[in-house]
Amino acid sequence: GGDLVGAVGRRIDNREPRYYNYFNFESGKTLGGLNLISQRPRLLVCEGFLDVANCWGWARELDADVVCTWKAEISKYQAKQILTLDKMVSVWYDSDDAGDNGWIKAKKTLQNYTYGLRRAKLPKGKDVGELQSPEFGAIFTSVYGE
Repeated sequence: GGDLVGAVGRRIDNREPRYYNYFNFESGKTLGGLNLISQRPRLLVCEGFLDVANCWGWARELDADVVCTWKAEISKYQAKQILTLDKMVSVWYDSDDAGDNGWIKAKKTLQNYTYGLRRAKLPKGKDVGELQSPEFGAIFTSVYGE
């Protein structure tokens, strides 16, 4: 369940802007997938909703929930939402310049308030939405040591 907070569309070609927000959707005001959060002890924070869709089932099998920030950046509103969840948080941003910069900002924002904040290190140039099950499992193990 949950309320509709907006909709996002993506161009199928490479022209800009690549994404369109509909119904007054503001990406920095909410976390994608927040309505699916359970009592699992870990939270994976990734960039986009396709990333959530790709790894949601694997994360659940490994006792984790997944949300997205809609881009490689955590807003102050999203940080407050994350902090109320009381989970071990790992940031699963893509291994590119945007993801690296997003991690630096996320760490600065969350590290003093979140238990065990970690970053998932993806292979260079790899997108969370492209991961296969064995890759996801290996990265999860490197993050949480299980």
